[in-house]
Amino acid sequence: MPDRLAERLWSAAQIRPMRSPGRVRSIERLLSMLEVRLNAVGLCQVADRTRLDLPAKDDVLIHFVLKGHGTIAVADGDPIALRPGMLVFVPPGMDQQLSGAGRAVKIVSWRTAGHPFADGMVKLETDPGDALVSACGLVGADCAGLELFDGLREAVAEDVSAYPEMLSAFELIAREFERPRLGTRALAEALMKQALVIAMREQLERGDFRILPLAVADSRLLKALTFMLEKPAAEHDLRSLASITGMSRSLFVERFTATFGAPPGHLLKQIRLHRASDLLRNTDLPVQVISLAVGYAGRSYFSRSFKTMFGHGPKSYRQRARVADRQQPSLENSSAKQTVRRSGDREVALAHCTAAPKFPALA
Repeated sequence: MPDRLAERLWSAAQIRPMRSPGRVRSIERLLSMLEVRLNAVGLCQVADRTRLDLPAKDDVLIHFVLKGHGTIAVADGDPIALRPGMLVFVPPGMDQQLSGAGRAVKIVSWRTAGHPFADGMVKLETDPGDALVSACGLVGADCAGLELFDGLREAVAEDVSAYPEMLSAFELIAREFERPRLGTRALAEALMKQALVIAMREQLERGDFRILPLAVADSRLLKALTFMLEKPAAEHDLRSLASITGMSRSLFVERFTATFGAPPGHLLKQIRLHRASDLLRNTDLPVQVISLAVGYAGRSYFSRSFKTMFGHGPKSYRQRARVADRQQPSLENSSAKQTVRRSGDREVALAHCTAAPKFPALA
């Protein structure tokens, strides 16, 4: 999302009430199609009067306070008070300082505090004892490749202590990665999705769009976007999409591109190819059938487009995914990493497994 657009949405996200029924319906559909990637898992334990310095990361870092009190300071922002049941979203590219109760007299770097914890987590511990304990994870969230956290500009905290299931969810995520088993990643990502939806709902119902600045977009454009997401194989064209919004074709293209950072045709192509990648990973359908199912009339054009976006043709992509799936039961000895390939101005990640301790990227 272009920086100027992100700044405009971020400004509007803090003041705009969610009054439009159409907006509510569109956001509901976006949340129902939400896909969550849990890229790293960790446990931070910070003693009283101690500060743990954490580096900037490329993904959104989420902290959930399991117990204890303290503060978190992100970039140049004011410290945020922490207590059990607090969920904090830290934007990419921002350093942070996690402090236990009391004025810090000791500063600990993540480089000296971090060490592997069991086989599935990284543990960051300042001193023996666990005055402030935070479960944390590097998280991505998207709908068919459309990143929902684009535009998150500052740390956002939400008190979800009224939901005891949140504590249960994060405790279960921690237990899963202490002793990884078949299905650990799928279960952990489902639990993280539950946590994200609860936090987003709490904020959106108050008219606070800071966690999900995309939701502040024109409700007519959101309606067109969700239609594309729900029916990627439909015969969309500028006329049909513009008619959904009640705009002229030229105005629709202009506003859609300004809001979502790409023209309708470009974003539709991305949605279709991400849907195809899901079908290749999770079904045995022939490539020709998949190409038709996502709106491509010709297999050759579909294959070229798919390779441009994902770096591999459909057959090769499926084979690599199957190899990774066969390695999943041996989670104790493997790690899901990401190979990132530039495609235009977007980054596309292809998962593969390597022999290494899992999820070391948090530290």
